[in-house]
Amino acid sequence: MLWNKILNWWKNNQERNSERYLEREELKKDLNEFSKDIEAIYNSPAMDFQARTLEKASLIQNIHMQRKLTQATDGLKTATWILALATIVFAWVAIKDSPNSSEIMQTLQGIATILVYFFLIGIALTLGWNIVKFIIKWIKRTTNKIK
Repeated sequence: MLWNKILNWWKNNQERNSERYLEREELKKDLNEFSKDIEAIYNSPAMDFQARTLEKASLIQNIHMQRKLTQATDGLKTATWILALATIVFAWVAIKDSPNSSEIMQTLQGIATILVYFFLIGIALTLGWNIVKFIIKWIKRTTNKIK
């Protein structure tokens, strides 16, 4: 009797920790979310589904697949960024270990300096333009007050 209880407990625990069980539980949660979407679709005048079960099932499956595709796409975006960063690190290490690393570093430093100068020039131009606009608005306001 005790052995059967332990065996049943072990089987249930094994199933609960299995990947399929976790997917099934996640699907149950997703279906609760989908029910809200489906209810909104059912209540819309464009969708009149009176007892057409196949169309309802197809709609549920499409919503489910769309959410899974969105999750997969987000995962791929993250993986792409990680791979890009890893590529940058490996390229940097390869450059540092190369015999011409001092020339490469000087070139990269020159490029970075040019980019910083362009950035600073852009900030200065934006700031100057905003000052000119402020002066023009101030002149217009003062001339309108005088009239």
